[in-house]
Amino acid sequence: MRSYCFERFYNIPLKYRGPWQLVYGHGDFRVRKSQTRIAIARNCRASVSAGADFADAARTIEQIIPLIRGVRFDFSGVKGLERPALLRFQKAFLRLARALKKKNIPFTLEGKG
Repeated sequence: MRSYCFERFYNIPLKYRGPWQLVYGHGDFRVRKSQTRIAIARNCRASVSAGADFADAARTIEQIIPLIRGVRFDFSGVKGLERPALLRFQKAFLRLARALKKKNIPFTLEGKG
């Protein structure tokens, strides 16, 4: 059921979904505003435009791994993060990269800052 909810939510075009993010935790779903954008195309390729809250959004991306065949990350939105936020971002991305590699899901990086 959780995978179905994520699949339905992230297949809504970004122009309608806007900055909203679906988060599953503590046994229920929440919708919250996010600076990180996640979209899944019809070909099951995800596009992630990372914002300052990427560390929080990374858990959601991990949960949608069964729905995707590849990921393109755009990190241009995280340029200029302060050191504590940057370290949190790096830790979250490394954890996510390990999860993607474990499932043999290719990913590309753009806009490195």
